[in-house]
Amino acid sequence: ILLNTNKENAIQKSKQISKTFKTMDMTTLKIPDDIKIQVSIGISLYPEDADNSQMLVESAHKKMFQARDTGGNRVIV
Repeated sequence: ILLNTNKENAIQKSKQISKTFKTMDMTTLKIPDDIKIQVSIGISLYPEDADNSQMLVESAHKKMFQARDTGGNRVIV
């Protein structure tokens, strides 16, 4: 949750998170070869997407799943 930010800043922060994640050393994790770890981010904005905090989180959650279900490694606004 990013407070007091706009759409452009939220997208920029999401790109920074994704970039940082991609540069992390995952070799020490014991992850089976058939499992992929990806970053899927959903961005919802107040008041465009919801008019209260619960609905805002629900909207972002739905968008995160949309990002995941369309291939992952993406941001959905």
